[in-house]
Amino acid sequence: MTDPRLARRHDLPELVALLRDAPRVAVDTEFHAESRYVPRLYLVQLRTDAGPTWVVDPLDRALLEGLAEPLRAVPTWVVHGGTQDLRLLERALGGVAARVHDTQVAAGLVTPVFPDGLDRLAATWLEVEVDKGPRMADWSVRPLPAEQLAYAALDVAWLLPLWDLLAARAEGLGRRDALEAACAEARAESTAPEGGAADWQRIVGEGRLDAEGVRVARRLLDWREAEACRRDRPTFFVLGDAVIRHLAKARPTTLDALAAHRRVSDKVVDRHGDELIGVIRAALGAPDDGARAIEPGSAEAQRLAFLELVAAVEGAAHALAPRLVAPSARLRELALDPSPALVADVLGPWRDALLGGALRDALSGRLALALDGGLPTARR
Repeated sequence: MTDPRLARRHDLPELVALLRDAPRVAVDTEFHAESRYVPRLYLVQLRTDAGPTWVVDPLDRALLEGLAEPLRAVPTWVVHGGTQDLRLLERALGGVAARVHDTQVAAGLVTPVFPDGLDRLAATWLEVEVDKGPRMADWSVRPLPAEQLAYAALDVAWLLPLWDLLAARAEGLGRRDALEAACAEARAESTAPEGGAADWQRIVGEGRLDAEGVRVARRLLDWREAEACRRDRPTFFVLGDAVIRHLAKARPTTLDALAAHRRVSDKVVDRHGDELIGVIRAALGAPDDGARAIEPGSAEAQRLAFLELVAAVEGAAHALAPRLVAPSARLRELALDPSPALVADVLGPWRDALLGGALRDALSGRLALALDGGLPTARR
């Protein structure tokens, strides 16, 4: 690969012409997210099939504005684990490409590993070494050292040939439609508004809260998300996960009770005490929304463990990543309501086509797991 070209304003006509003629472009970004709700974008890396690799400085607003429309208009972007990249670029460019191909998603549909790193995939599929160097480099420095520009360029240098190989493998396995659907889903989720309640199961943990506590935790998460966005600070700066768990368990409804909680700092009480009490009271007075945590040792917990093992065994047998195709949040729904008829609705079409049959068989008693040659195997 040739050395990257750092785009200047006088390069804009050449870069625009390149993008206008390109059917696809590999895209990556460098950003800092440590102290902000919205990460600060510092580099955009681009590479078409015609080459070379371009590195764009988004701090040059005129340059970025000149590239926004032609870059959005490229029919297909190729990214790797592009969730944050797409969120940042949608804000910076006013939108993203209509179709986004993600090599990390593609790998999850042809191997049992997800999410997998670009360096490992490049070594496995392309037999090239991607030396990422200092992963916590300061991308805000200007001018950027040539070494950092070279490191940044590596993130897009091999994306296009890597996608081609992974997509060809998916095609050979009869999964090209599933791959397109999975990438479209990832694009939609990346550009959808962020919300706090989506992560409630991970944050509250299994079996730590009753239904009322879960309802309080979900409301607190929504409040935290909105407050973090308003202040442009990471969510943990506003209120830590452990504090939310403990508040959802204790459920204080007065300022004195909140202040007496040893995990809640005086600063939080002074700044947000009234709001937090209001959120907790509203949650306690709201109707049951049906959200449930799974109690340890319960029948639901046993079903969840079994379904996760079925997904892992079937994924290993058929080169599928269970964390992508049968994520825990969806398996929890089936563990709570174990009807085979619900599998297709819970998984959605492309997931159901890949692992739905195995999960239906598991829920209906037609699938068992046994050791065969020391390895877990599904038997019907």
